[in-house]
Amino acid sequence: MRSAVKKRISRRSFTEPLTQYETECINDMLKKANIESGLTMELLHDASGAFCSKKYTKGFIKNAGSAVLVKGPAELPDLKERCGYYGEAVVLDMVDMGLGTCWVAGTMDRDYFNIADGEMLICVILTGHVDEKCKVSEKTVRAMIRTRHKDASEMIESDTEIPADIMEGMKAVELAPSAVNRQNSMFIYSRGVLTAQVPDRYVLDRVDLGIAKRHFIETAGGTFDFGNGGMWHPEADHA
Repeated sequence: MRSAVKKRISRRSFTEPLTQYETECINDMLKKANIESGLTMELLHDASGAFCSKKYTKGFIKNAGSAVLVKGPAELPDLKERCGYYGEAVVLDMVDMGLGTCWVAGTMDRDYFNIADGEMLICVILTGHVDEKCKVSEKTVRAMIRTRHKDASEMIESDTEIPADIMEGMKAVELAPSAVNRQNSMFIYSRGVLTAQVPDRYVLDRVDLGIAKRHFIETAGGTFDFGNGGMWHPEADHA
């Protein structure tokens, strides 16, 4: 399993800004991801105005600075899922760089962001150097918002014995972030075919589905079709 999958946790307290080198690396990641996905993700160097009021942040986010705007053309097929899938790829790369990250969808002032006509802002990903002194308080926040944690076996259904490589992928899915830790993504292994789906009742379910698929392929390889019920192709190149 990729080390970033194991190390990634949501960090909500930040310190000094990104260096020029880190900024250039992230911009390169986003350029590559946007070309592949059709998204228009971009790095905003100062997103503090969207997180400075406890009216929005509930006091959970401190010293927010840089943020990746996870967005794309409103008419792009599977927009939310693509945002989750490619956004999490960038998250894992930033974790590899030693940066802290946090997906945010609701606890922010969306009016702060200037989004082009025809585009839709789905989420933002806060990023930066983390305040290690705040580890205890961050654990408290995570405990406040966390529901019961599901393990890998609770997130997959099968009509036969599940291959070892798929179960390894599911262990990575278990570690995937999801809105309010709902862990709504469900994988189905039937007649030798693996698919992934969500109830699609909550506004962020499709984002969570994309994130879960990304975590799976980071460990098991292959590619996933987009869409609710999209199929895994194990023979494809590692995405």
